[in-house]
Amino acid sequence: MIDGDFMKMNNKGFAISTLVYGLSIMGIMLMAILMGIMAVNRSNNRILSKEIEEDLSRYSQTDVSFSAISSGAPQEFTVPEGESGWYKIELWGASGKTTKDANGKVTSVEGGRGAYTYGVIELDEGDTIYVLVGKSSTGGGAATEVRVYGSDTKSKIMVAAGGGSGKGSSGGTLAGYNQFMTCTGGKLNIAINSGNYGLKSADSTLIGCNKNYYYGAGSGPSTLSQWSSTASARFEDDSGSGGGGGGFLNSDNSSTGGTSFIAGYAGARGIELNGSLSNHPGVKRMVQKVDYDTGEKISVEKTFYFVDGLMIAGVNAGDGKAKIERVVKKDEENQKLAFMNENLKGVTAITDCVGPGEARATKISAVAGGVDKAYGISLINTSSQCTRVNIEATDLDEIAVFHPSGVDYTCHTIKVNRAGGETSIKSCNSSITPKSETETPTGYRISAYQPDYTKRIPAKGNYYIIPVLSENKAFTASAKSDEEQQAITVDYLNGLKTQKWSVELLEDPYISPVAAQSPRGYEYKIVELARFRALNIMATENKERNRIAAANEFNANGRNATQIWKIESAGGNGTYTIETANEDFTTARDTGYIVPQFDETADDDGNVIIGYKNRVTERFKFFSIDYSGTK
Repeated sequence: MIDGDFMKMNNKGFAISTLVYGLSIMGIMLMAILMGIMAVNRSNNRILSKEIEEDLSRYSQTDVSFSAISSGAPQEFTVPEGESGWYKIELWGASGKTTKDANGKVTSVEGGRGAYTYGVIELDEGDTIYVLVGKSSTGGGAATEVRVYGSDTKSKIMVAAGGGSGKGSSGGTLAGYNQFMTCTGGKLNIAINSGNYGLKSADSTLIGCNKNYYYGAGSGPSTLSQWSSTASARFEDDSGSGGGGGGFLNSDNSSTGGTSFIAGYAGARGIELNGSLSNHPGVKRMVQKVDYDTGEKISVEKTFYFVDGLMIAGVNAGDGKAKIERVVKKDEENQKLAFMNENLKGVTAITDCVGPGEARATKISAVAGGVDKAYGISLINTSSQCTRVNIEATDLDEIAVFHPSGVDYTCHTIKVNRAGGETSIKSCNSSITPKSETETPTGYRISAYQPDYTKRIPAKGNYYIIPVLSENKAFTASAKSDEEQQAITVDYLNGLKTQKWSVELLEDPYISPVAAQSPRGYEYKIVELARFRALNIMATENKERNRIAAANEFNANGRNATQIWKIESAGGNGTYTIETANEDFTTARDTGYIVPQFDETADDDGNVIIGYKNRVTERFKFFSIDYSGTK
């Protein structure tokens, strides 16, 4: 299936047994042999070979996409026999106040865009889940959901919120966003600070969003920890009202999008077995499993939870969509998904510190198996700047800390205690200024299934690359081969291969003759996964405002500095700079650092360009999309 081609899948076809797979393929191959003998020319054989290849591809499929259907009915997905493992699920909510032409094509979106949610969940053969894809409308956009039971609104395990009908009322994350939470990207103004790239508006933050957040949807909860009776009512209902966006909590007015949800996501409230909201992020349900030996269905209690979740507000225009893809096959009964960040193993305490005079953490979550191990444990203020929580020794899936949202922090650190002592899992390098970060309603998160971002990028991996100036956009290559010479842009996260990048350390001394690799010397190639073209400077020289493209395959026959990039950690705070290996164009200016250009008055607005180093606008977050290992 082509990535991004969202369509309804024949559920019975996907759930066909492994035995039928084998028999079908053997039958097709036998027919191919017979037809080959009887063929009168090679052309017939070539046509038949193509048909065989297509059938083999169809029967071995491990991913499926869903689009909105007219009935709005749940679309079923059942894990086939022998296909237990970890599945990546991505959802996009629908946009509000959306206009379409006679063919259903979106012509304008005047309301809020739908949210995006992502997570990896373990599913066993016979498990069935249901996908409800939200539709856009002239009112509020509907949420896109995954449920354990199709008709049970209390069995949601993932929700990507819909946008409201009001301008800027984006489908949200743990909070419903209104017009004061319009993420447009921090605009750059090259003229200020003596040519230094900086934020154009003093009212914007480093992630490009106004600091006014709106917790909950409509008249619901006003803070992350407040959940009123009206919030519970909107959780049980499944549609927004008054032009509001749908979501885990639905909005009740046009100025607000709904809220999103991921079971197991630190800081979220899950669902108890009786259907009530839980103080833990997992979702408990009684499920029917198929015993493939007897053919009988067995009723068992199961806690559903995702690991390595991601929520992004205000992304999707038009109807919602969904994708399910197996990323790791389960070969053994007790197999576990491998940790990428070993610092979350055996954690006994978490300490969060901020800069002088800044607000300490108000909540610390430590999640394992859908349970918040820190829930109900009092936070200890160990100093005027630090807060600590002690827990039983646990291998954690995720840690999240929450401070007042929309506030800039100058030097934020997180440490964990383990058997070997105290370890920093988020650093602050006092030699780097400015160090400013702005917290969103999702808090600051560290996952066991992401690399340790206090260190250099691993030698090889696949990522979304997200500028700190934009909470909901990522590096995007052109989708068309005839446009490959166009500049890389930052665009709303859509999950297509044009936004997925392979990052690989260059260890061949013929290509990267760095005598002793150091934090200033690590060199990488960065390749987009749609056409496998390498990131490069379009005009071949390290000159300010030159655009960045992905025009050609990586030159493995020699050193091509326009395709080689130094990726450096910005002081261990989870962000990185990307600098060309090309020589400086002029010694008068420290250029060569990639920045996204957000300035509607500039002809390169939205493009990725060469900029001046200031450690503000040229920083990026990497989000790994690899899950190859198990333990």
